[in-house]
Amino acid sequence: MFESTVTAQHFAFVPPSETGGHEQTRWLTLENNNGQVLKFTGASPFHFDVRHNSIADYQSAKHEHELPKRELTYLHIDACHSGIGSNMGWSSDFAPEHLIKPGVYHLRFSVSLI
Repeated sequence: MFESTVTAQHFAFVPPSETGGHEQTRWLTLENNNGQVLKFTGASPFHFDVRHNSIADYQSAKHEHELPKRELTYLHIDACHSGIGSNMGWSSDFAPEHLIKPGVYHLRFSVSLI
């Protein structure tokens, strides 16, 4: 089990990019400031990341200070997810064991308010 905040999952890469991903997740809960909790339970393990910025924010920012400070929370859930490179960040080569094989992937999960 892992517990953190959305803000703590952000790492200031240059240029800014998606961070804080978690693999092989079976379930996750998100709690807002009012104590309301959403629980996401996967039928099989999944990847997720939660951020205070949209994909468009990351695509338009060249430096950390250009990311807007949003109160919104963005949750991304994927059936599988690949890293950004191999032995060195931003490389274009992947170790064979980290490649996502071509195919059809299915993602099924339930969402409940607890």
